[in-house]
Amino acid sequence: MLFFVGALLAIFVPLSYVVVPPLAAMVLWASWRHPRWTVGLVLALLPFQPFVTEVAQIRGVPFVQAVTALKEFCMLIAVLRLWRNRRWGWIEGCGFLSLGVAAIWLVHNPTTNAALGVKDDLEMFLPYLAGTVVLLDGSSVDSWKRRAIAILSIVALLGVVEFVFIGPAPRLALMQIEKESDIPSTLGAEGLDQYRAAGPLDSPIALGELCAIGILLVISASNMNLILRGASLMLLAGGMISAVSRSSFLGLAAGLSFWLLRSQNRKGAILSLMLVTAMAVMFFSSSSASDFAKATVTRQESSLEGHLETFEYAAGILASHPFGIGPGTVGIRAMASSGSAINVESAYLTLGVEYGVIVAGLFALFCAGVLRICWRGGTELCTLGGSIMAAHAAIMIFVAAHVGFAGSSWVLFPAGAAVLSARAHTSPLTRNWSLKFRDSCTTITSRSST
Repeated sequence: MLFFVGALLAIFVPLSYVVVPPLAAMVLWASWRHPRWTVGLVLALLPFQPFVTEVAQIRGVPFVQAVTALKEFCMLIAVLRLWRNRRWGWIEGCGFLSLGVAAIWLVHNPTTNAALGVKDDLEMFLPYLAGTVVLLDGSSVDSWKRRAIAILSIVALLGVVEFVFIGPAPRLALMQIEKESDIPSTLGAEGLDQYRAAGPLDSPIALGELCAIGILLVISASNMNLILRGASLMLLAGGMISAVSRSSFLGLAAGLSFWLLRSQNRKGAILSLMLVTAMAVMFFSSSSASDFAKATVTRQESSLEGHLETFEYAAGILASHPFGIGPGTVGIRAMASSGSAINVESAYLTLGVEYGVIVAGLFALFCAGVLRICWRGGTELCTLGGSIMAAHAAIMIFVAAHVGFAGSSWVLFPAGAAVLSARAHTSPLTRNWSLKFRDSCTTITSRSST
């Protein structure tokens, strides 16, 4: 009977419709059975997913979007599977309240664009929650660092190869762009003689941020082989330079500042900073990038003016619409599907324009809370997570970096793990405000009775 049904399906139903649903079910079942492996595998594949998805779409592979959407479902299932005896605090509450506001907007405006906007804006909390439920001890932290450095070094190498040897021709061919006027502005820069590299990611900004995160990981890997450490650092610095992203350099400066203020291993950070600075100076002083560097220093580069204009425009909208104008109205995806959508080059202002001052404040409070608990934490993982979060928070001032799931995952997973580590090494009395209040009341009562 089963053979007869299978034969009928194979004859009258396309093969993809028969094969894909059972495979998706198997993947979701495996995510429930092996949640930690699932989180690690999703993180490892995320940097390469945008390029593979683009190639598959052009080749006409069916169910591409559905298959790529499995990564969020797999991570969600892993979080639910590991969510046992885990206490989430006010930091996580900021994320849940933001989701609640987004749900109210969806009820008010139940459209596809609004749903996609909520997904793009708030799915970043998922890898953070994954970090808070996947406990990393000393040996697993070192193992995770080694694997993360290897993956990000490969991503940086692909970016360097694209920037130095290949150029943008393969990417433009995949995007079916023939005219130079149709090339996206994100791949170019005023005063730069060549196009910026994106590697396997969807934008140079994402490549620059991941390379900056990789540099912070190398700095934290004190027990790493010296030769491998130097090679990885040079690759990651080369990848960040290939992206030609000012925001990634700003983020690296913020992350290094956090590391230097909190870590005892300052020598490695200073040497790494010197190497990255030397490579950046060599590149930006070359003939192909000197005009770009000069325009940036003198503030004559047109994109800088564009940033200021979008800031002023977004601030005006936020002042006139303090409760937002709704999800799915800001961003590149929204602009592709709606002529009335706008682009805001800041994650904080993007959330404010879409969801209102409340969500923008909750998101800023979330970032500040993660930085605060990492600052007060006494573990090396807290220092690493805080430095990565500081880099991401600085980048989001000028870039809507919260939308990229790959970058957000590589930032917020270690940040969540750092928060979990800080809570594990802090007594319940100092981390639970209700217990502190109850203890204070008991002390006052005992003193007054005596």
